Amino acid sequence: MSSKMLHPKKSHRVRNFFLIVAALFVGIIVIANLQPAQDSTAPSETTTSSQATTQPSPTPVAATTTPESTPAPVPTSPEPSEPEPQLIQTSDSSTKSVVVTADEYGDKWPLTVSEARVTLIDKYVAVLYAEGKTYALNGTAQSRGYAPINPIWRDNPEIPGAKVSISPLIQLALSLGTAPVPEQTSPRVTSGNTAPKPQADTTPKVRQIAASVSFTGTQFAITNREDHDWVNVRFELNPGLISSGYTLKVQLIEAGTTYTVGAMQFANSKGERFNPYQMKPQKFNIVDFSSEWPQQAGMEGLASFGWQ
Repeated sequence: MSSKMLHPKKSHRVRNFFLIVAALFVGIIVIANLQPAQDSTAPSETTTSSQATTQPSPTPVAATTTPESTPAPVPTSPEPSEPEPQLIQTSDSSTKSVVVTADEYGDKWPLTVSEARVTLIDKYVAVLYAEGKTYALNGTAQSRGYAPINPIWRDNPEIPGAKVSISPLIQLALSLGTAPVPEQTSPRVTSGNTAPKPQADTTPKVRQIAASVSFTGTQFAITNREDHDWVNVRFELNPGLISSGYTLKVQLIEAGTTYTVGAMQFANSKGERFNPYQMKPQKFNIVDFSSEWPQQAGMEGLASFGWQ
């Protein structure tokens, strides 16, 4: 009897237990369904807020950067420059040159090469560049160690044994030293004052004689490289600051010829002869005078040579 009376209670407990388990299971399912929905909605809000916070704000455009406020610079064309002259004279230039050709001189061309460059160094040293070599045009250049021009000096076909005058090239070289200097701006003149006028240079001009001199040990060979004869010249051997040293007067040396003279023909003011066995030539001058022979006054030409 007792076991039959307890059975309904057990069945009631079992039913309650299953109801609780079922309620718990339903609750778990509901909670599980609600959590994904919350998770799915949260990122969208976060993303939206993130996009709202990270979206860059439009950069304000300054009014000064607009094309209307800053017009583009108008390009200006450079001013045309004047052509430079072939020969430029400056206050500190010491070397000037010009190219010459055989076509320019025709029969008067004195060289065996067809083209050369005539150059003036330090206002008095006239040299010539041809075929990679440098030659002396005047005595001053030869005294500085430049090679004689004889290897390319053309023979005169009309005068056997003579050379074509090289004086035109020498005169051209020396003329480079007198090229006009660019005009400078005149100083400002105040009221009541006048700018001083330049005075003419009255100093006599002494030309550079075109010549060459060599010494064999006992004799001197002096060559007239000009296109005119030397009339009334004087040779000075080892001249000093005051004295003329040992001298020799010569009335005539024709153009393009070589004058050979023994060293003992030179004598000083005391009548003493130059002895090449006891003395050495150190300096040699050729002086050309404008006066009539035998007077020697009015020097108009000079060439100096030296030996070490």
